[in-house]
Amino acid sequence: MHASIAPLRSMSPLTLVVARAISTGMQTRNFSKKTSRDESIIPGVRSEYGSLGDLPSPSKAAAPWQAEHNIDVQRVTQKAMVYELCQSQTRTIEEVVPWFLENMPTSYFRQVPERFRMDHIKAIAAVKDANMDLYLNLQSHLPDGRQVLTFIRPGTQSGTLVKMVQELPWRQSAADYVPLSRIHVFSTRDDAMSLNMFVYGTKPPGSLVHETGASIIDYAEQVNDGSIVDDRGELKPSPVFERGAMIEYLQNCSENYINIGVNDPRRFLNQRLLFAQVSGSEGTAVQIDPVDTENGGHYWVDMAVANSLPQVALEHLSRLLYVHDFDVTRARLDVIPDGKNGNITMLRMLVSPCNKSPVLPETLDLLALELKRVKWLDPATITLVFEKYPHMSVAIGETITALCSLMHPIMTKYNAVAYSKANIYETLTSERFIPHAEAIADMFLDRFNPHNPLSNADFDNRCDTILKAVDTDVEDTVATELLEKMIDVVKHTLRTNVYLSDRYALALRLDPRIMVPPGGENKELPYGVFFTHGRRFNGFHVRFRDISRGGMRLVTPRSPEQFALESARHYDECYGLALYVSRYRSVSAYRSFSIPITHAFSHSIA
Repeated sequence: MHASIAPLRSMSPLTLVVARAISTGMQTRNFSKKTSRDESIIPGVRSEYGSLGDLPSPSKAAAPWQAEHNIDVQRVTQKAMVYELCQSQTRTIEEVVPWFLENMPTSYFRQVPERFRMDHIKAIAAVKDANMDLYLNLQSHLPDGRQVLTFIRPGTQSGTLVKMVQELPWRQSAADYVPLSRIHVFSTRDDAMSLNMFVYGTKPPGSLVHETGASIIDYAEQVNDGSIVDDRGELKPSPVFERGAMIEYLQNCSENYINIGVNDPRRFLNQRLLFAQVSGSEGTAVQIDPVDTENGGHYWVDMAVANSLPQVALEHLSRLLYVHDFDVTRARLDVIPDGKNGNITMLRMLVSPCNKSPVLPETLDLLALELKRVKWLDPATITLVFEKYPHMSVAIGETITALCSLMHPIMTKYNAVAYSKANIYETLTSERFIPHAEAIADMFLDRFNPHNPLSNADFDNRCDTILKAVDTDVEDTVATELLEKMIDVVKHTLRTNVYLSDRYALALRLDPRIMVPPGGENKELPYGVFFTHGRRFNGFHVRFRDISRGGMRLVTPRSPEQFALESARHYDECYGLALYVSRYRSVSAYRSFSIPITHAFSHSIA
C-alpha cells in the first residue's frame, strides 16, 4: 500500500491561506501551558506540518479579514479539509463508476444485488482515492442473516482464486459454524481486478420453486418424450427427468441456482445427472464441456461431490485447475441436500488455458480423473503434488506416498532410527532424490497400465536403468537403500487398483515374501497380503487362505508420535492376529485379519 503526502507548496490556494492563518494566529497569541478544550479540536494543531511537510515561508502582517481566534482558525481548517476530501473523492468516483460499469461482466449485474454493488464501488473508490493497492476484504450480511465475504484483489493472475480460498476463515470446529454455501467469481474485462464473493449459511428453498423452474421442467419432459435431441448425446430419457422427480429435486435447490439454470436448461439437466451419479454414495462425478461461443478455448467444469466440506471441495478443484494451467473466469457453488445421505456440493467453473493454446483431449481426461481422486488423497500426497512439486501428477504423487508408508514397517526392522517414518518420507521426497522416486513410480504405473502394460523384459530393463542411475548419482547410504527397496516393492506387487476411476484408496496386492523380516525365513507365509493407502489412513489385510473369514481392528493413535510407533509394528500385528485366528478358531474359515491405522489427528476438525 502506498500513499503520498503533498508538500505545502503543492497545496491548493484555500488550504494555503488557512495554513498561513494558523501560523499567524499562533505567532500573535500567547498560549498557556495547559491545553484548552478549543485547542484539542484538531490534534496536533501546533505542529501541523510534521516531520514530512515543508516549513512555511515567513508570514507577512495579518490581513484585517484574517481570523484571530484559534477556534475560528480550526473551524475554517476543518471546512477546507472536508471540502478538499469531498472534491477528491468525487473526482475518483466519477472515474471509477464508468470503468466499473464497463468492465464488470454481465453475470455480475445479474447475480449481485444493487446494495452490494454500491458497497463494492464505494470501497474501490476509497482505496483508489488513497493511492493504495486494490486489496480489500469486505464483510456484510444478507437480510436473512447469511454472511457474505467479498475479496477484491488487483489483477486476474492464475492462482488468485486458490489464494483467496486459502484465506477463508476455517471455523469448522466452532459451535456456531455455518458452511460455505455459495460462491461468485468475477473478473474485469481489462484484467485489472478480481472480485469474488463467498456466502456462508443456508437459505430455505422457496415454496414456488416448481414455478420458477417451470421452463426447466418442460425442457426435461421434452427430452424424455424425444422432442429435444441433444446433439452431444449427453441427455437421454431418464427417470430423473420425469415431472414429479424434477419438482422434488427443484424443491431442494436454492432459488438463485434455479434462476441460473433457467438460462441454460441443458446444463442444468447435465448437473442433475451428476447429482444422480453420486446420490447415496461418497463419490465424485465430473463433466467437462467446451463452450460453444466465440470465446473458443473456454470450458465448463461441472463437479458433484458427495459429503465433502464445500470449502475443501472448492480448494481441491481450484488447486487442480491451477496445477493444470487453467485460469478460472467464473465459478458457482451450491449445496443440495441428499436426504439421509447428507449433502452434495455442486461446483461449476468456467475455465480457460493460461497460455491460450489448444487443450488436448488427453489433458481434459487426466483432469477429470484427478478431480475424482482428489477427495480421497492423503494430506501428504496433496502437499507433495500441489505445494512441493506442482509438475508432478496426482497418480505419481499418490504412488510415492503409498510406497513410503508401505516401506516403514519393512525397513524399521533394519534400523528403527535411520528408517523412521518421517525420515523415509523426507528422504525420498527431497529435491536430491525425488527424480529417482518419480522414475520408480512412473515405472510402477507403466507396469500395470491396462492398455499397454510393460512386458517382463522391458520391466527388468527399466529396473536396471534406475538402479544404475541410483548407483551413479546417489552417495547417501540411507537414500540408496530406500530407493532400492522401493524398486523391490514394485517387483513384489502382483496387482493394483491404481487405474480404477471410482476407487476410494490405492490398494496393492503384494507377494508375501516382501514382508519377511531379517531372520524370519522360517515363518509361515500368508496366502495373500494387501496394503491400502488412503486419506489419513494406511491398512494391511493378511489372509492364510483364498476364501477366508476373520476380523478387523481399527487403530486410532492420538498423536503423530504414536502413529509412527503403531506404523512400525503395523504389519506384524496384523500377521500375528491372522495367524492366531487361522490356528485356534474353531471354525477353519477364520483365517484372515485386517488392521487400518488412521492419522486423523493431522486434520484440524477430526
